[in-house]
Amino acid sequence: MSNEPLDPIIFQEEENFNLRETVYKYLIYWKWFVLSLVLALILAFILKKQEVPIYNIQASILIKDEQKGMGQDAMLKELNIFSSNKVMDNEIEILKSHTLMEKVVKSLNLTICYYRKKRFKDAEVYDESPIRLEMLQANELAYGSLLPLKLIDSQKIELNGKIIPLNKETSTSYGLLKISLTGQRPDITELTVSIQPIENVVEDFITRLQINTSSKMSSVLILNLEDAVPQRGKDILNKLIDVYNIDALADKNKVTTNTLAFIEDRLKLISGDLSVLEKNVEEYKSREGITDISVESGLFLTNVQQNDLELSKVKIQQIVLNNIEGYVRKKENLPGTVPATLGVS
Repeated sequence: MSNEPLDPIIFQEEENFNLRETVYKYLIYWKWFVLSLVLALILAFILKKQEVPIYNIQASILIKDEQKGMGQDAMLKELNIFSSNKVMDNEIEILKSHTLMEKVVKSLNLTICYYRKKRFKDAEVYDESPIRLEMLQANELAYGSLLPLKLIDSQKIELNGKIIPLNKETSTSYGLLKISLTGQRPDITELTVSIQPIENVVEDFITRLQINTSSKMSSVLILNLEDAVPQRGKDILNKLIDVYNIDALADKNKVTTNTLAFIEDRLKLISGDLSVLEKNVEEYKSREGITDISVESGLFLTNVQQNDLELSKVKIQQIVLNNIEGYVRKKENLPGTVPATLGVS
């Protein structure tokens, strides 16, 4: 056990905090504080101006089930929630299919975007672009590049420093293209065009598209699409619904056409079989000397009626002759009426 003396504990009294001295200490740097605050406000303002607002566009569509009726079985099917959900899930998958969205993108020409330069950012112009670019044959250089366009007059336009004519197919370093005027916003003379592969555009819109049912028992689907251009979002949803209805009608017409073709084939087959049977029957009648049964039966009935009439006449004559014969044989000079001979030839 150590006998070394312990060091005494020294208590030092903490000085009191002086706010004034602290403020004076940092006050000499007030210029830097003000400058930092101003720079922060300017940076926040620039970021806010460069921020692109995203809009949520919504549409609804009613899914009709034509197999539903008013019978008891249909009423029981109405109570089957899982069957209804399955039908709605199938329609959702169809609406979000790559095929339908690709038709929408091609119809609205969404692979090409137009931008106009503003103070802080390039703003996308959708339906206000003064020109329309049609990419007939694009090469790899066209995708991912920004094409600067400058409208010179109603006949020429400058593409990346080169003059090309309007309304004419022109071969450029980006591929074969055609540029025409739309008549919109003649005040816009300079644009930047971006061209994207159709697969990327289709996948982008499918990712941003959300489809849900309004309720568990409802057959109404709610479509939501997030887009920076509200009008483009509206056009996409409207065109998607149109394409969906057109494809559904085409499927129904295809089923009807196939059904009619099947029925016609069966009718042709049955007609052929009947023709063969009728031919065999005619050959058998001709071979056996058999005429038409219906005609023969009519002639037979006519002959029977005629024979019955003649037989009745003969019987009447026979009765009259018997009466005359009896009168003659029994005549013994007795008065009486002589039998009539009417009807006896």
